[in-house]
Amino acid sequence: QVQRDVVMPWNVKDLRGLPPGEQQPELQRWLNQDRKTGLELDRAPLLRLNLFRLAENQWTLVWTFHRGILDNRSLAVVLTEVFRTYDAALRCEALDLPVVRPSSDYTEFLYTLDQAQAEKYWRKALRGFTAPTGLASLEALGNARGFAEEEIQLSPKVTQALGDLADRE
Repeated sequence: QVQRDVVMPWNVKDLRGLPPGEQQPELQRWLNQDRKTGLELDRAPLLRLNLFRLAENQWTLVWTFHRGILDNRSLAVVLTEVFRTYDAALRCEALDLPVVRPSSDYTEFLYTLDQAQAEKYWRKALRGFTAPTGLASLEALGNARGFAEEEIQLSPKVTQALGDLADRE
């Protein structure tokens, strides 16, 4: 059931009072707790936003959401719109986002495909496989974690080039 009025959790935490060496460990403690908290599938909302202020002009936004509300395609669309909106706001420019075709268009397209031709293609592509290919289990991965974080600093020149490329797409 889709609920019309949902209060969106939005929290801001100022970490500027902590020494710089303690900010990241505090943020990491919070991230670990957030992962443990999870989201209840039967209770809205299925996402949370938390903003951490680390310095005068440095912020970290943590967006926690349930996989059931955003698949890879939808996440890419949302992030593209967020970054374009942010960029336009920085430039004090109006933004006209393109209309995104719904996923149902793709589903409808799939129904138009020739199933016999598709089966012929996949039988040829999978020829030689005699058993299902197993997927790695969490146990097989040992202590590997299913998430990672990496931060890089881009030069203004590279940032501008990436922005120009995104504008052309």
